[in-house]
Amino acid sequence: MNDLKDTIRWYQEKLQFSYPWFWGDPPTDAGIRRDDLRLVFGVGKPPDGLELMIFVDSVKGIYKEVLESKVTIISELKEEPYGLWEFCIQDPNGYRLRIAERNS
Repeated sequence: MNDLKDTIRWYQEKLQFSYPWFWGDPPTDAGIRRDDLRLVFGVGKPPDGLELMIFVDSVKGIYKEVLESKVTIISELKEEPYGLWEFCIQDPNGYRLRIAERNS
């Protein structure tokens, strides 16, 4: 998916992001945010193997939201031996988003 409007809509509908913005007509850049996390997208193909690691305060709560929104889950929520709780999803452009929280 290279349509930035579709990408932003997916993040709004599936991951509860807000405050979208677009640049250009048709858009060549766009962004969105949730809490302190801001994502910026441009037109083009994502690099192979790219994963983004996003640290949050309530990984279990976000995992529950993701399950309810029927997002493609790459790996289920689990406690990792390196001290994190994490899971991985894929957005419609093929980006892998690893969402994690440090063990307390």
